[in-house]
Amino acid sequence: MEFVVNQIPLGPPTSYSDLLTRINRFRVRDFLKMCNVVANRLDGRPLSETLINVPPSRRYGVLPGCKVYLAPWTLSFLAKTSILRSSDMRQETATLDDLRGLAFMHANLRDASVNPRGPKADPRSTMVRVSWEQFVWQERLSSMIPRTKLLLIDGNREVSGRPFDLEAEWLDATGIGLEKFMVIGFGYFAGALHHTSLTRYFAATGKLADAVSQEDCDKFLSRASATYEQFRQLSAEFRVTDPLYIKTEFNVLNKRPLIAVNHELIVPVPRLLAYRISEGLYFDLMDLFRSAQGNAFLDYFGRLFEHYVGRLLKWTFGPDSVIPEPRYGKSERRGPDWIVLDGETAILFECRSSRLRMDSRVSAAREDLAKDTERIFAETVAKYPEKIRDFVEGRMGIDATKIKSTQAVIVMCDSLFFESHYRDLAHKAFEDRGLASFEDYHLMGIAELEVLSSWNSTVPMSQLLNDRKRERESKGHAEDFHDFLTRYSRQAGLASAHPLLERVQREFFERHFDIDERGEEPSVDGELLGEQLDGQEAG
Repeated sequence: MEFVVNQIPLGPPTSYSDLLTRINRFRVRDFLKMCNVVANRLDGRPLSETLINVPPSRRYGVLPGCKVYLAPWTLSFLAKTSILRSSDMRQETATLDDLRGLAFMHANLRDASVNPRGPKADPRSTMVRVSWEQFVWQERLSSMIPRTKLLLIDGNREVSGRPFDLEAEWLDATGIGLEKFMVIGFGYFAGALHHTSLTRYFAATGKLADAVSQEDCDKFLSRASATYEQFRQLSAEFRVTDPLYIKTEFNVLNKRPLIAVNHELIVPVPRLLAYRISEGLYFDLMDLFRSAQGNAFLDYFGRLFEHYVGRLLKWTFGPDSVIPEPRYGKSERRGPDWIVLDGETAILFECRSSRLRMDSRVSAAREDLAKDTERIFAETVAKYPEKIRDFVEGRMGIDATKIKSTQAVIVMCDSLFFESHYRDLAHKAFEDRGLASFEDYHLMGIAELEVLSSWNSTVPMSQLLNDRKRERESKGHAEDFHDFLTRYSRQAGLASAHPLLERVQREFFERHFDIDERGEEPSVDGELLGEQLDGQEAG
């Protein structure tokens, strides 16, 4: 029996063991190099442009006329699987047709939602799992490095009363500074855009020769690279017991995107290296500060995240219109983290730096997501009505006489895709505790706030929030903020690049690389393979 995804006919569900049997035929080293070439060729393209014709083949069970998305998350999964299950002793080298066939099998892997022997399919859990498998790849590379610098480096230097110096702690633990770690990683990233493999000390050559030593490279690679055996050992820590959840099993390429093969370094999916030296530093620091007593970094990161949100708001509205968390009353109640006075509208911001646990992302079990929802933002939602009332009635000591409307905004460190599900879980938490539910709030990730900030001079943030509120009320459900902004930008012709992030990125590259572009086109091999791919694209 066939099932259909996006109206594209696919074959019958494939077992994970069948995929392992196929991929086990190919030499890992060559397979990873092919992934690198294809990833560079496809990176940045809209998903619709990665739709590839798959030649019929008994070997992969491909049906005539089938197409499949050869997307970066597919390449990342196949690269990981190749390292775990094959070796360089194999006699076969995978061809582009083999890669297409494996992508076809990946698209058809049995999932918990379509397992005929499993529990009743849960469409919502399926959507949550798909979102963490695929949607996280939508993050703009041009935002990740400057945001990380503003959060962890500039923020650490500027926040008042810091409990410790984050940069000093990192330097003491690793032997290289946070910014140098990012610079070295970008050096390897730039090389991976041109070459299918790199020398061990590639980042200590060229423009970085005077700034980066071979010892620096060794220190960086000890945290960002892995041999086959090291990769397998690390992967064992995250292995899922049920192959029905294999697609969302944690991929160690996120932690170790450089694979050391003899004297070579291969970067099968270069985008993951860019992620590693930006967003991935959060997890490094979390591991560094973990102890039996708790995690001092997580508490401090909450302050750094709040500081970054305040920086964006002050850049957008001016410092006079942005009020930090007020404390009021005899018991020193706390108001919202930030209040923006925008004409006749007040926007009350709460910042939440907590994230979903790994188990929640993998299985998307309702009970796990419910616990995380309560921990991350449900309590914040529950306190909003009282905070709004205290603000409007002047108890916070802020003049609200000219304010005619308020908007409640929760800014997350991550984007919670499939927002309506999390809102429903929060609503159920209120019901279980016998509390009246508060529904009049916006839930967005930091990337969405950056977009709103960049648009404010053209479309005021308060206007856009009011538009979304009316849409949500008329439709009866919450559209993901990311989807809402994407649709809005297409209708209004708005760009999403943020001037502040662009400036920080430009300064970063000019200072360390004397450039403000990411590099040239991929290597000749990449161009030739790209022509083959272009010839197979649908429409």
